[in-house]
Amino acid sequence: MDQIPPVIGNKDCPKPAYGDVGTLIMGPEDTRGQSCSRRTRCTMTLIAFAGAVWAFCFLATAIAEEKMFSTAANGVPETPKTLVQEIAAIEAQIDAIQEAAIAGIPSLLPGSPQRLQALGKLLFFDKELSVNRNEACAFCHMPQTGYQGAFESLNVSSVAMPGSVRTRFALRKPPSAAYAAFSPPLYYAEKPGEGKCSQCFIGGNFWDLRATGLRLHSPTAMQAHGSPLNPLEMANPDPAVRSARVIASS
Repeated sequence: MDQIPPVIGNKDCPKPAYGDVGTLIMGPEDTRGQSCSRRTRCTMTLIAFAGAVWAFCFLATAIAEEKMFSTAANGVPETPKTLVQEIAAIEAQIDAIQEAAIAGIPSLLPGSPQRLQALGKLLFFDKELSVNRNEACAFCHMPQTGYQGAFESLNVSSVAMPGSVRTRFALRKPPSAAYAAFSPPLYYAEKPGEGKCSQCFIGGNFWDLRATGLRLHSPTAMQAHGSPLNPLEMANPDPAVRSARVIASS
């Protein structure tokens, strides 16, 4: 027959004297009461631990939300000042790189490989390619962070970057663009020796198949088509606007 656990105050687990706090915490000296006291302490410890974990999670969430957004009187989320300052600094750096690239073009020989590189640099750091003319490709891929996002306040929190419409945030962390052009179109390496691994997928720029490279034979080219039209990124309304911006920039 199963034994019923003792209950504080019955004959199996004597109730401590009224006001005897030390006995309540440490447990009565009676041998039968020691197991009951230990159960009580374990139960209270678990409850306290669960409460502490919940409080910590709630506090962390509140701090993250306060850091990411502040709410105005009309209830519309506003970008915090620290992020506004970071955006201004990144924009200024992009402008400086763009101006230096433009200034160096006259010194390049016609038809030289350096001119093609200069064109790519001009396009990469050109804010005019976005709907509000305020976001270049480099906005989410800065040199000082390995061509990833360079916003410190976001890298330690949401990791998603704001788009040309600053109240819209992308759905992913910007990956490094440093070696993206060397990635082949996505393929499945079935046999040993076909790639660095066997029976695995190789290539493409994203795990969610956003830019496989199968249509244009280049994952980077497919990605370059996507960001200017993404409403959360550069937010151009249609391909015609995107093409006109690229032609004007080049």
